Amino acid sequence: MRKAITLICMFMLSCSVSAQIKLPQKENEQKAPAKQAPAKTAEVKPVFTQPVFTLKVIPDADCRFYVDGEFQATIQKDEIAKISLNKGEYKLKAVSLNNEADVFKELYTVNPQDIGTEKFYEIAVHDILKITNQQQKVAEEKAIMESYTYNFTDDFTDKRNSWFEADDKEKIIIKIEDGKLIIDVIEDGNYFTIKTFPIASSKDFSVEVKTKWITGINNNGYGIDFASDYSAGNFYSFIISSNGYYRIHHVKKGGKWTNLIDWTKTDGINQGSVPNILKIQKSGNEIIFFVNDDLVKKMSWDDGYGTSFGFRVFGAQTIQFDDFRISGMAK
Repeated sequence: MRKAITLICMFMLSCSVSAQIKLPQKENEQKAPAKQAPAKTAEVKPVFTQPVFTLKVIPDADCRFYVDGEFQATIQKDEIAKISLNKGEYKLKAVSLNNEADVFKELYTVNPQDIGTEKFYEIAVHDILKITNQQQKVAEEKAIMESYTYNFTDDFTDKRNSWFEADDKEKIIIKIEDGKLIIDVIEDGNYFTIKTFPIASSKDFSVEVKTKWITGINNNGYGIDFASDYSAGNFYSFIISSNGYYRIHHVKKGGKWTNLIDWTKTDGINQGSVPNILKIQKSGNEIIFFVNDDLVKKMSWDDGYGTSFGFRVFGAQTIQFDDFRISGMAK
């Protein structure tokens, strides 16, 4: 009989002003740079001298193993530890070597008919780690969200939030349709739709959106404008490309875009038409950039240009935006 022990691991955005603007601009630089070893056996001192049941423990990560509170073995990944047990009920415990606070306990019963037999007992550490880390992440995000005094969300089921739209079939189409905000760039350039939110730019904030590349040139950039001042033409932008690169850059008064982080390849970006979630979080004097919950860059940060946030697309391609959220401290 196989049975999995899991090791639990505890680690540890209405609008005040609507901006209706587009800014075509040629930007050539917006394109992204288009057998296992045999299992070892841990040595464990036999507990009993009479016929016993042997539990063959196989972890997928390093751990310490206990029976009824007594240490039995330090078991390495892919190692087999033979634990001798008599009939009865036992309290089994495994402790991660990476963090001693990560402990899982379970009762195990050895029946009389089990005596004289051996059974494998697999410890699936990594599966539960993913679950536990996600639970911890949700708890941390909830605490952060509860600390904000301004929250705005838009799933684009209607046009109540008055995002700028455009219908120039030769250059640009920006529309809200079928629960998505769609930016379809036909003529090469860059276009955006943006709003100003009543948050304090000097305080912490969080902004995120789900994006999906539909068609076009796959090394053109698209993503979030953040901490910007559209009235002055000053923008920060966090963009990705559907071929797996990200870039962080800014522009002042409609001038030339300047890199903060040049095009960088990351495995965290889903390529092609698989959706990606972009998130930016300002915390203290740092700003952190995520793609699909993977931290791709952390850097020092000042107050930015302002509190305009929105979506931007570079070059001939069609992008969908959905599930937009921004949170911060109300002014």
